[in-house]
Amino acid sequence: MTLSEAIDVVVQALRAAGARATSDPRNLNPPIILVLPPAITWRLSCADLAFDLYAIAGDAGTPAAVAALEQLIGAARAALGGACTAAGPVDISTADAGVLPAYRLQYTARKIPLTL
Repeated sequence: MTLSEAIDVVVQALRAAGARATSDPRNLNPPIILVLPPAITWRLSCADLAFDLYAIAGDAGTPAAVAALEQLIGAARAALGGACTAAGPVDISTADAGVLPAYRLQYTARKIPLTL
């Protein structure tokens, strides 16, 4: 599996769970989950891929943003079998929409046969 394919597997899993997801920051249109390239830890012939996923809500006030983020986080946990190990609030700065509320989710895919 290539790095691009591994990223696409995560994006497709999120979409299958009903979340809007992308790996391209140019395609941000909240609410959406942004999947960034992972950190890689090699383990013999495999790799562990540590992803940062950003659940991003629109700027519609705190109650609406929290509701949108809850849905995105729930979809991410469902899509990844509950394997998101941590989440924390962050702000995402964009050129078009300013600062948006978000959560950074941490997810590690283990023992991936990565080819580079």
